[in-house]
Amino acid sequence: MANKKHILIVDDDHDIRRGTHFRLRSAGYETLQAENGRQGVDAAEANRPDAIVMDIRMPVMDGSEALKQLQSSESTRDIPVIIMSASPCEEATCRDQGARFFIRKPYSVNALLAAVDAVTNDSRKPVVECQAAAVS
Repeated sequence: MANKKHILIVDDDHDIRRGTHFRLRSAGYETLQAENGRQGVDAAEANRPDAIVMDIRMPVMDGSEALKQLQSSESTRDIPVIIMSASPCEEATCRDQGARFFIRKPYSVNALLAAVDAVTNDSRKPVVECQAAAVS
């Protein structure tokens, strides 16, 4: 990639952040990381990443509240958000709040990369692979 896309990873689990970071880096993306929703919103405002991969259940500010704040801010509302969560019951709420994709944990690397590729290439096509569910 000549002009690498920047992906913000927001998850309170260090191992998931680290694993996601390595998978995205090996696919040619640059990453930024935050460990809770508040840090994620701040990092999104400061850095304007090309996409955000975010967990729902986190301390300080959960992903649902962070998603609401990102969608309500003019400076961040156009950043596509991919939710990764072990709670499939959150999927409908995330869809209503503007998430582009919902990926269930433990996640498939192929599903993650397909979703990130879709949002960074501005594709509105749903990605239906393994555990990825488009929520467009």
